[in-house]
Amino acid sequence: MRIGWIFAPPEILAPFNVVKQAADLHSNFLCQKILHRYLTTHDLDAHIRHVTHEYGRKCRLMCDLLDDQLPELSHTTPEGGMFLMATLPPGISSRRVFDEGVKQKVAVLPGMPFYVDGGGEDTIRLNFSNPDEEMIPLGISRLASVIKGLVSGN
Repeated sequence: MRIGWIFAPPEILAPFNVVKQAADLHSNFLCQKILHRYLTTHDLDAHIRHVTHEYGRKCRLMCDLLDDQLPELSHTTPEGGMFLMATLPPGISSRRVFDEGVKQKVAVLPGMPFYVDGGGEDTIRLNFSNPDEEMIPLGISRLASVIKGLVSGN
């Protein structure tokens, strides 16, 4: 379910509405009703506080594990969101890390799609919001194995 809203000046909203109507004809009414029911029966602010706390813990865990097990990587330390970006050692391709990672059951995304002006060949995107706190150490351990294998040429 994807529902969103936009707050913008009228000169932006008018052309936006035309483009939106051409793209999807109209918003999904059933999803709007479901969202309305949820928002009127649940404390969204409490949920956001809970999710923010959980994501923050998992992000710190992932960053700490990367620092400990893969000090040769530099990485972002997000203040929000669901992902962090890591820069690989020189000569290591994010596509190779992706391909080898799949074989070792650890999923990362090559960085290229996240750079609007090209680049990202040496970066990977990691998700900290989806795995539980038991899976993060396993995933980072597998990722470390992949990267160390590529660095050593194995």
